[in-house]
This record gives sequence, structure tokens and C-alpha cells, in this order.
Amino acid sequence: MIYAVSVVWYALIFALGMAFIKKMPDRAERWVGILVFIGFCTQILINYVGLGHLGAFESLAHLDHDRSAFNLMVLCLISIFCYSALFVMLIKAYDYYQE
Repeated sequence: MIYAVSVVWYALIFALGMAFIKKMPDRAERWVGILVFIGFCTQILINYVGLGHLGAFESLAHLDHDRSAFNLMVLCLISIFCYSALFVMLIKAYDYYQE
């Protein structure tokens, strides 16, 4: 479930970024950076609530705390790579639409 929410959130940030680029080309570069930063922070929160917080596994309370922390760290690392790629992709789209 956490992966479906993450994909939907990532697609929403991409769509909003493209809308900013097409509708407001003069301010798009700044707004795209802010939008990707907000999306990244929200994604980290989604990762924490969905996986890092052991209260989410009420029926599986015997889970190892270290393993859950490792999974959260891996998801955060993946989020860093995904949102940095999204930022680069949106900036390249901005450059393309400026030409």
C-alpha cells in the first residue's frame, strides 16, 4: 500500500510541476524547486508513517526495531534518488519549453 501511495504522490508532483512549467514559465523554475522539496518532505513523512513507525504493525508487534529502521533508511534513500531525478527532469522540461 505504501508503494501505491508513493507512486500516486510522485505522479501528482510531476503533473503539478509540468503544469507550473506550462502555465507560469517566468516563475516556474523557483516553483518547481519548492514543489519538489515539499513533495520530498511529504514522501519522507509517508515513508515514516507507513513503514518506520512500528505502531503501523500493531498485529506484528514482535518485529525487529533495527530491521524496520533499516527499511525506513532504504526507502528514504530511494526517495532521495527519485525526487532528485524528478527535479532534474522538470528542469530539463523547463529548458525545453523555454527554447
